[in-house]
Amino acid sequence: MNPIIPFLKSLSRNLYLHYILLGMAVAKIIWPIWEYRDLTFGDTSSYYNTAIRFAQSLECNIAWSPLYTSFFGAFLWVNPSPYFAVIAHRLVIIAILSFLSFEIGRKLMSMPFAWLATVWWVSLPITHDTIYAIHLFSVLPILTIWWLLSISSSMKMRGICAGLFVAFTLLIRNELLIAGSIFISLSVLHDFRRIRLSASSIKSYGVLFKCYTIPIISAFLLMGFA
Repeated sequence: MNPIIPFLKSLSRNLYLHYILLGMAVAKIIWPIWEYRDLTFGDTSSYYNTAIRFAQSLECNIAWSPLYTSFFGAFLWVNPSPYFAVIAHRLVIIAILSFLSFEIGRKLMSMPFAWLATVWWVSLPITHDTIYAIHLFSVLPILTIWWLLSISSSMKMRGICAGLFVAFTLLIRNELLIAGSIFISLSVLHDFRRIRLSASSIKSYGVLFKCYTIPIISAFLLMGFA
C-alpha cells in the first residue's frame, strides 16, 4: 500500500492540526479588521456607554443585554481605549464561535468537513463583519447549548441547558424565550414519560425535579445579581 495514504488518513484525524489550521484560516479572514472596523453607530455605541458603566462601577442595565455589556466592559480593564475594546471583544467572540462551530460540526460529520464548514461560515462577511457585535454574541448561547447537548444528552445536562436558556433569555436576548420554552417543555415531557414508562420509584421524580429546578432557580438568582 502506498505509505502516503495512511499518512493522509492520520492527518485527517489529527485534532490539533485541524485547530492550528482553523486558527490560521480565521486569522487570515479577519486580519484587516483593525483597518476598517471601529466604534460603529447605533447599537455598538449604545452598548459601549453601558459597558463603560460596568468597567467603572460594575453597574449594568438589566434591560439591555447585561451579560454582553459586562463582557464588553471587561475589555476596558485591559485597555481603556474604545478602539481596543471594540476590536478585541469582536475578535474573542469570533474565536469562541469558531471553536463552538467546529466542535459541533465534528460531532455531526467527519473532521475535515467540519473544518471546511466552520471556515466557510466564518468567512461570510455577514458573520465576521456584521455591523453590530451584539448580533455575533447572541449566537453564542444557542451554539453553547448545542455543544453541551452534543457532549451529553443526559437528564442532568438537559436540566443545565434549561437553566442556560433561562439565563440567556434574561441576560442577553429575550427572543430566546420561544426556543427556551419549547426546549424546556419537551425535555421535561421526555424525561417524565421515560420515568413513567420505566415504572421508576418516586425518587426518580425527585431527581427530575432537582435536575430542572436548580439550574432554573440559579438563572433567576444570577439575574437578581445582575
